[in-house]
Amino acid sequence: MFSRCLSDDHNRSQSNWSDAVVPGANNSAVIPPGLTANLVTDQAVKRITMSRRAKINLGGKTLTVTGNFHNNGGTFDSTGVVKFSGAGVDQTYTGNVPLKIPNVEIDNPGKSFGLNGPLQVPGLVKIAANTNLNSNGNLTLLATATSNANIGPLLSGARITGDVDIQSYFTGGSASYRRYRFASSPINDGVANSLNKK
Repeated sequence: MFSRCLSDDHNRSQSNWSDAVVPGANNSAVIPPGLTANLVTDQAVKRITMSRRAKINLGGKTLTVTGNFHNNGGTFDSTGVVKFSGAGVDQTYTGNVPLKIPNVEIDNPGKSFGLNGPLQVPGLVKIAANTNLNSNGNLTLLATATSNANIGPLLSGARITGDVDIQSYFTGGSASYRRYRFASSPINDGVANSLNKK
């Protein structure tokens, strides 16, 4: 468990972890309430649990999770990537509140990654070959006035099952902007069954 902030180099400093061991690809990590873990280099963990008000600052780095991810109300600061790479086992994300992850990669050939809680992505979702993302209706691609989230090319058996909410940003404001706008699906090789104003 991440227990205190004795060093800015949180993932390398053993003194920051309750058992004095920095977690690796075969260890679980728990970020308790009110604490922030800062990545200063790419890091891998087996399982991760974020408590309410816990934070992870990716700092432009990649956090690789080889098992399951559970969020009880934590948040991510900064930019970076959370990569789910289960090495031959199905993986899940569970959460009771929406979690915004800057960029997501799913690299688990022949297996599935299931979303069992709301996940929001403002950047890029990449899915590796022969990997299945089962959204269960829990994935939202965010949009702002300056950016739109994207899904990378689905190559060599990569696929998404379940609904995905894709936001679009339209400028409004003065009366001159009040007019009809026509929108269509940004998907050219799948079935989009509804467009909803949210």
